[in-house]
Amino acid sequence: MLTAPGSCFPASFDLIYAFNAFYAFPDQKAALNSLRLAAKPGAILCLFDYVDRGGFKDTPFARKAETLLWRPLCLKSLPAELDASGWTLKDYREIHSDFRRWYAETC
Repeated sequence: MLTAPGSCFPASFDLIYAFNAFYAFPDQKAALNSLRLAAKPGAILCLFDYVDRGGFKDTPFARKAETLLWRPLCLKSLPAELDASGWTLKDYREIHSDFRRWYAETC
């Protein structure tokens, strides 16, 4: 099995899935590039994650020490960020109301 230059793992994944994790990656550009190296040609990347619908960085929550590096997905810039790392946005779904309901039901 061949490994991409600079990579420590072979490009062997057909599907890469991140569930509520990507927002906390300090360097999302590097993460997307690394995930691309791990993926087979034609692989699918699924990001189920928090979305910044505007103003996240201006909230008191975003200024806490443990959340300073958090960067929820921005749907306006996401297609360009994916394209720059060799991924293509094919579809997205906003499920904000479902998320609120799920959290309310589990508390």
